[in-house]
Amino acid sequence: MTIKPRTRWIMVIVLAVMVLALAGGAAWAATRPVAAGQGNSSTMAAAQACDRIHDSAAMQQMRARMPARARQQHEAMHEQMQQTAGQMMSGGMMSGGGMMSGYQGSAQP
Repeated sequence: MTIKPRTRWIMVIVLAVMVLALAGGAAWAATRPVAAGQGNSSTMAAAQACDRIHDSAAMQQMRARMPARARQQHEAMHEQMQQTAGQMMSGGMMSGGGMMSGYQGSAQP
């Protein structure tokens, strides 16, 4: 089955419009302010979910199998995430590095 050139152009135009609409919607949503109180509650819920995952039996088994260096990096990253969540809940992110700044991942066992 061959696609006619006209059909191909229509498909390209429709896809381009969809991509532009999606990008425009994302840009518009990014400029809207968060409703008062909504940011802290969602941040707190995310932090609690992260803690539940971190403390789960599956995560404990995975940490037990990790090499010592990877386990240290994991714990350091978790601590940094908790500090960042605390900053976000207490009034916003400080300017400067992001949550993963300073983390130097390594694929070495």
